[in-house]
Amino acid sequence: MVYGVWGLADLVQQERTGEKISPEPELRIIEQRLMDSSLSTTKMIKKLKLGCSKANVQILSRHACQTDN
Repeated sequence: MVYGVWGLADLVQQERTGEKISPEPELRIIEQRLMDSSLSTTKMIKKLKLGCSKANVQILSRHACQTDN
C-alpha cells in the first residue's frame, strides 16, 4: 500500500457529497413511505429505481413520518 491507512480511508469514503434530489423523485419517496411504511430504504431505492444515496432517502422518509404537533 502506497498511502497506508489514509489510502484505505479514501477508498471506503466514497460519498456523494452535495447530492441533491429533484422534486419529482423526492415526492415519490414521500408518497411511497406514506403508502408502505414497512418498506426498507434499500427496497424503496430498487422499487423506485432511484440513483441517490440511502442517506438521502432515509432523511426524506424520516420527514414524511414526522407528525406536526
